[in-house]
Amino acid sequence: MAALPPDRPGRVRAVPGRPGRPGRVRAGPPPRTGTPVAPDELRISSRPVQAATPPGLVGRLGSRVEALLGALLARDVLVLAALLVLAAAVRLPGLASRGDFDGDQGHDMLTLLRFVREGVVPLLGPPTSVGDFHHGAAYYFLLAPVVWLFGPNPIAVLAFIAALGTAAVGITWWFARAVGGRATGLMAGLLMAVSPAAIEESTFIWNPSPIPFFAILALAAAWRAHRAGRARWWTLAVASA
Repeated sequence: MAALPPDRPGRVRAVPGRPGRPGRVRAGPPPRTGTPVAPDELRISSRPVQAATPPGLVGRLGSRVEALLGALLARDVLVLAALLVLAAAVRLPGLASRGDFDGDQGHDMLTLLRFVREGVVPLLGPPTSVGDFHHGAAYYFLLAPVVWLFGPNPIAVLAFIAALGTAAVGITWWFARAVGGRATGLMAGLLMAVSPAAIEESTFIWNPSPIPFFAILALAAAWRAHRAGRARWWTLAVASA
């Protein structure tokens, strides 16, 4: 039998079988496609290895400040205490010289004095500048315990209003932290603590002055009631509103 030529890539040749058995077909290797790439053609092994440069002074200080801030934010009690101290420091000092005492404040103090000493229950709140329209009387009921404890001293009433403004900072921090996290709570509480408008409202005997405290309290209680599904939080929200 004549010898067969050697196999070539991509060609198929027949292999003779034994007597009584059919021959079988042997396939050669598949043809190669694409562009061959020589080993280390990209010269990866010849490239110098550059070591990572250590961070500079600014980078180290930034990482330390970030770590310190994260540790402080993790301590909620410290953050809340710092915000309350800051809020009280910009509201309580010098109330006698900061508060404005005009005819409206004198009217409110006389109404509170008659309520506490003579039992004349106010059915209408402070009058407005529009005709005979009056605010609600809840403002007088809120301040009456202060006059009953400290007498007709407007500084005591003003300190109570400033305390409500300070407490509003704490509730703002709690609500923002519960909704957006620790950093959001810190930012919201800080803005509320140093807000010029909020500070002015907290150092003035006026019917709208307690509104920031009760507004954020009603909002936080309603959000908590929606999440927890408890009636007591809805009660607090409605009572604060």
